[in-house]
Amino acid sequence: SKSPRRAVSEVNYFVEKWKFDMLQAVDNVVAMEYFKEFFPVIYGKGLTLFYEVRSNLSYKQVRILKEAGVTQVQPGIESLSDNVLRLMRKGTTALRNIQLLKWFKENGISAGWNLLYGFPGESIKDYAEMLKLLPTIRFLQPPNSCGPVRLDRFSPYFNNPELFGITNVNPISAYKYLYPFSDDSLKKIAYYFDYDYKDGAFPISYAEAIIKFVDEWKREPEVGTLKSICKKDGTLLIVDTRGCAIQRHFALSGMDHEV
Repeated sequence: SKSPRRAVSEVNYFVEKWKFDMLQAVDNVVAMEYFKEFFPVIYGKGLTLFYEVRSNLSYKQVRILKEAGVTQVQPGIESLSDNVLRLMRKGTTALRNIQLLKWFKENGISAGWNLLYGFPGESIKDYAEMLKLLPTIRFLQPPNSCGPVRLDRFSPYFNNPELFGITNVNPISAYKYLYPFSDDSLKKIAYYFDYDYKDGAFPISYAEAIIKFVDEWKREPEVGTLKSICKKDGTLLIVDTRGCAIQRHFALSGMDHEV
């Protein structure tokens, strides 16, 4: 990524010279030092920004994005299963991912995230548990898409397919129509690859219900929501208007409030 100082200089140039009011950053992941040396500096310039971000942001960092004019992000959420996230080596949990979606909604930031399936080692149980969870968070922003994991050059799956139980790694078929080269040459230049699972796994068979749910979620978003209200008497009022709600109001005090 560019140094924060250079990035600020370029933003100033775009704004002052060309009167830009919207910028999309092409860093795959925003550098952590930008939260101290870039976003606070460009605050107040009237820019609307898009950034890809990690899914382990703090609430303070989400607020910094909001104040700097970031209205759209693509967070690396990609699953709401603890086991699948471990297989992906994400270093986060399903609950933290949900928390991040909640923070984005609270701050008016649109989060374009994806729900992926087909990771070597995942199980039917992972997706059965996820299917129980999804109705409870339907009031949050749905995934942009739900699809199979892609095997890219330089990824751990590409570098060590045997370790992950992946076999028959070959360039996706489109390359044959783009380049008049031999298969060996295509393997050297390709970035996207098709593959099979050694154990014969067929992920679409157990992910199908998740895909259907996400399609319905996008077509018919939840009209209700889940909110907390701090009252003057020190109690915390939980208001639940979701379609799956069992009780509409909860008043919490004392230790329950703290928890």
